[in-house]
Amino acid sequence: MKNSYWISPFSNHKDLLILFRELNTIKNPLLIDLELPLAKRWKMYFKNIFDFRKNKRFIQSSLEQNKNRITTAEYAHVFSKMRKILGLSYKINHEKSIMYYTSVRSEKLNKKIRENLKQIKNKSNYSISLGTISIGILGNEPILSPQNFEKDLNFANKIGFKKIIIFRLEGLNKKYLKVINKFLKK
Repeated sequence: MKNSYWISPFSNHKDLLILFRELNTIKNPLLIDLELPLAKRWKMYFKNIFDFRKNKRFIQSSLEQNKNRITTAEYAHVFSKMRKILGLSYKINHEKSIMYYTSVRSEKLNKKIRENLKQIKNKSNYSISLGTISIGILGNEPILSPQNFEKDLNFANKIGFKKIIIFRLEGLNKKYLKVINKFLKK
């Protein structure tokens, strides 16, 4: 998106229209990243603030229309009330992938997120996103080591998540594949 980045009500409205029009031409399953704009792109908050409500309704409507083929990557449940207010989570019956990036957050916050992830009763509409195993858009993301990746996979498996999404696959190498293969054999 030219004047935006992640999908949120703070995005440029024209960008959202173009994006969802293009996504409607794709019939494959889609992963949509619902996140706030980068801190260094703070101008977006003010530039698009007048379209916030319209964008929030538009995103919700677009997700609702495509709920059978869209997974939304969302912040962890610790922030659930704030995510809904900011238009980063919607009450739609679709798959949500909770971003559990242990390499990025403090252990204190990771512990709180783990407790919240354990509380999800029906995990059939959820997956868990692990990462990151490669540098991302910021250029300085801490990389999840293969050892910690294995710990995170063990945790996700133990509490009943059946689907795992790995961020950023360009970091996939023999060390990570070795860990993944352990879980495929289970």
